[in-house]
Amino acid sequence: MSNRDLPLDGYRIGVTAARKVEEQIALLERRGAKVDWAPVLSSDPNQVDDAQLRTATEAVLAEPIDIFVATTGIGMKTRFEATEEWGLHDRLVAAISASEVLARGPKSVGALRRRGIRELWAPDSECFEDVLAHLRGRDPAGMRIVVQEHGQSLSMVAHALQRRGARVDVVTVYRVASAGGSGADVPDGRPDRRSQARRGHLHLRPRRRRADVGRRRHRSPRRGRRRLPGPTSSRRASVRSPPPRSRCGECRRSCPSGRVSPR
Repeated sequence: MSNRDLPLDGYRIGVTAARKVEEQIALLERRGAKVDWAPVLSSDPNQVDDAQLRTATEAVLAEPIDIFVATTGIGMKTRFEATEEWGLHDRLVAAISASEVLARGPKSVGALRRRGIRELWAPDSECFEDVLAHLRGRDPAGMRIVVQEHGQSLSMVAHALQRRGARVDVVTVYRVASAGGSGADVPDGRPDRRSQARRGHLHLRPRRRRADVGRRRHRSPRRGRRRLPGPTSSRRASVRSPPPRSRCGECRRSCPSGRVSPR
């Protein structure tokens, strides 16, 4: 099959993912697309220090867990791999298995099941808000809840559960932040589109706001066109063109729409 027969031949597609980007780019390029990679978020450079994660893990294992909340697959995978190096993997798996396990989505479910842990409940929506609503629908007073953060701070969630009498421990495995865009983390030497834009090699077109779109629609459809002299063109211009700014008030009094009515 030639390049012209490929479904995406001639298309230029931007990929903004930070994970599994090689698979996405290969999939698009096999269909003939030219791909630019510009990651919006990055989690790899923002891992939490191992010493801090180990201290949090040992604090979790110090007491029994009533409810364990897993929010992301990559966070659980990273934590299990770290505990294997520290010799705490079996203790962590046993502590989580003895608790009521809640998972946010299929990725966290898969990370738990690969370690032999079965979840008791997971929302169909894959939204953490539904997990929080599930916890709010019961009485957590006196319970110890351990929550794995999903890249962003969950301190507000912890405070909301603590106000209802729960003991909440939040474990931070990684942080999600804006990608650097320096081009150093671009796979296979692919150009980073944002760094190219800063150097003037690419022009990124900003999205128009709704107000701008509305003003564009309000413009006369004949603005910018060349008008030939003559009575016919002048008559059309007087009928179809919008009224001048100096007559706006007068036209609004005579016509509710603010335009001169066609005769």
